[in-house]
Amino acid sequence: LLPSRHASSRRTQSGRRWAMNESTSMVWQCMGMDGDRSPSGLVTPEAVSLDLDLAGVGSRSVGAIVDGLIQGALLIAGFVAGSLSPAFGEGFGLVVVGVIFFTLVVFGYHGIFEGLWEGQTPGKRVARIRVVGAAGQPVTWRQVVIRSVFRLIDMSPIGVVTIILTRRSQRLGDLAAGTVVIREQKVPEPAELRLEPDPVRDEYARSLDASGLSEQEYGLVRSFLQRRKSLQPEAAAALASQLATPLRARLGREPGEVGDQQFLEALLVAVRESAAERNPPV
Repeated sequence: LLPSRHASSRRTQSGRRWAMNESTSMVWQCMGMDGDRSPSGLVTPEAVSLDLDLAGVGSRSVGAIVDGLIQGALLIAGFVAGSLSPAFGEGFGLVVVGVIFFTLVVFGYHGIFEGLWEGQTPGKRVARIRVVGAAGQPVTWRQVVIRSVFRLIDMSPIGVVTIILTRRSQRLGDLAAGTVVIREQKVPEPAELRLEPDPVRDEYARSLDASGLSEQEYGLVRSFLQRRKSLQPEAAAALASQLATPLRARLGREPGEVGDQQFLEALLVAVRESAAERNPPV
């Protein structure tokens, strides 16, 4: 399911929130359909908004302080180890080792952690922020390296000023790398979906083999059943028909056996019963 996206930005009390509004067109790639619309012309009656909460100076400062303390502890530990252990050499050799170690800790620390920890350092993890691509995708090593190159400049007041002035709270390294820093939000538990008692539907569900239903298709069916009461009856009926028709055809079921929404409910019941059989209560 690949909706097209249009990006926009707006400010909120907690910071600046980057909103990407998905268009109503849905691509049913999970059913082997290509293009901007399915052959049946499926268009959702609602627009879905995906919000990324941009991290401002405050939350980024918390992460920077924690990372700075860790870097300081590493430098002190390295200095003590270099002074006491002959393994690091003496004279010029010790200086070379010290310069390499200092460079790695000061300039490589953030890049190494952000590359390995998917955009996070220990400080960012404490502050619950993360570096991502400008479109919300996972950060790449190339972007991490570019951000690290600009870090020396961004450690000056210039970095704070650019975060405040730019629309997406980006420092120079973010602008060059095409990244943003976001606040991580706790993922809410999916709302429970209760179905009204329906013996006919439940009996019909026992005849369905929903094992071939993909996770995307199940999520689409569940999302519709959860939100259909917020739709106009005509829109809900039309969307149910467009959801049920290709699924019926793939499962080899006849259109007149049950209604469209009843069929989608039966699919949900069949998936739940199949999951209960695979994972019986202890």
